[in-house]
Amino acid sequence: MSSKFGLNPWVTIWTQPCKTIRAIVENNPKYGFFSLATILGISSAFLSLYIYKVSKENFISSLILNLIIAPFLGVVSLYFNSWVLQITGKLFKGNAPFIHIRAALSWSKVAYILPVCMWLILLVMSPGIIFSKNEPTTTLFVSLILIISTVWSFIILLRSLQEVQKFSIWFSFFNIIIAFIISSLIMYLFGIVLSYVINIFY
Repeated sequence: MSSKFGLNPWVTIWTQPCKTIRAIVENNPKYGFFSLATILGISSAFLSLYIYKVSKENFISSLILNLIIAPFLGVVSLYFNSWVLQITGKLFKGNAPFIHIRAALSWSKVAYILPVCMWLILLVMSPGIIFSKNEPTTTLFVSLILIISTVWSFIILLRSLQEVQKFSIWFSFFNIIIAFIISSLIMYLFGIVLSYVINIFY
């Protein structure tokens, strides 16, 4: 690993995102993409099950289904959001190749290893907590881990995008914020259209 990149991306991305993403895009910008998409998908799958409080009777089947489609959803999410980042980046004269932007976004999701580990630990040690609707201590713990991973992910993306686009830190920040607003709007409109179509046929 280190011989190829001169470092171990899975370790150094946490504290040296600029140096790490530079080594990745210069050697193999596709490296780790599917693994990171899977991490993102699994994290989202567990979170959705926790938020909607799936019953114990349906949890296993719901979990298996979510884990099966998690990698696909992670890939779709990374492709879509990378495309939005590239389009909005042009507002700030960014001209990085799509695959470099995708690498920057993908590697920012390494922070979601934290909630994935948290969900697995809870599932093994105290699965009842996941189903509990009134567990303030657990809610606080889960919220803390999610906040930490989200903030860390944002910082990695901020610095990685700055590196691949050769932006200032502020251009990188506004690129991410604008892309987030646009992608959220697109997903919201897509949800409305999908609901309308479903209502027509059902």
